[in-house]
Amino acid sequence: MRFLYKSILICLVTILGLNSTILFAQEKDEKVEIIYLEDGSVIRGKIIEKTPDDYVMMQLTNGEKVSFFWEEIIKIKYNKRRRKEYFEKPKGFYNETTLGVSVGRVTDMSVTQGYLVAQTIGGYKFNPYLRVGLGVARDEHPFLTTIPVFLNVGGDIGNTKVVPSYFFNTGYGFIDKLNDEDGFNNPEDAEGGWFINPGMGLKVKVAKVALLFQISYRVQKAELIRNNIDFWGRPRFTTNTDRTYNRIAFTTGISF
Repeated sequence: MRFLYKSILICLVTILGLNSTILFAQEKDEKVEIIYLEDGSVIRGKIIEKTPDDYVMMQLTNGEKVSFFWEEIIKIKYNKRRRKEYFEKPKGFYNETTLGVSVGRVTDMSVTQGYLVAQTIGGYKFNPYLRVGLGVARDEHPFLTTIPVFLNVGGDIGNTKVVPSYFFNTGYGFIDKLNDEDGFNNPEDAEGGWFINPGMGLKVKVAKVALLFQISYRVQKAELIRNNIDFWGRPRFTTNTDRTYNRIAFTTGISF
């Protein structure tokens, strides 16, 4: 039942990602007029009134109305296409919170079952193309659950309603708990290790927040510690197993 639930979650995330891709493909350009003034200014908007030998009134993209005398105007370009832009803070503090599922292999195992992953990131955006922050996550894996704490570097590519984005996270994954999944061979203890997480996705801007649809590659190093016992149940020696969790994560969330 648990595996079925997580498989359904993967399907939902994939469907949402496809829908956002369709929205991106269907986005239309907006036609505008461009007025070039004697003082070197370039004004974009929609001409709503034009009086020969007197003035031209234009409504700007922000809704404001402005007028220019004909002698101020060098030339006017009509019906020029301009891709619609959406408001977003050019810089400032930001937060991204996502939830999803990861699937993949482990170095010495064939486990491909889906496991939950959740994370939140807070930081500062210097411009649309670069933001830097700190994040914390909770990753479930075969045998153990980790709490990665990491540095986040990312950004957007453009300023449309649906915009591609990239990110790179790296830090250290601490052990949260051991999971009872290996019967008699359950590890008694574990130590964390390096965490690396490059990825990309789509950001769909809605009002003052954005919906996130991401796919990423998550690498978590860990060391599992087992106490080997004899026939009478007495500890004989300790086995340390280095393990690398290589997983693909599908996540969705919000950014503001």
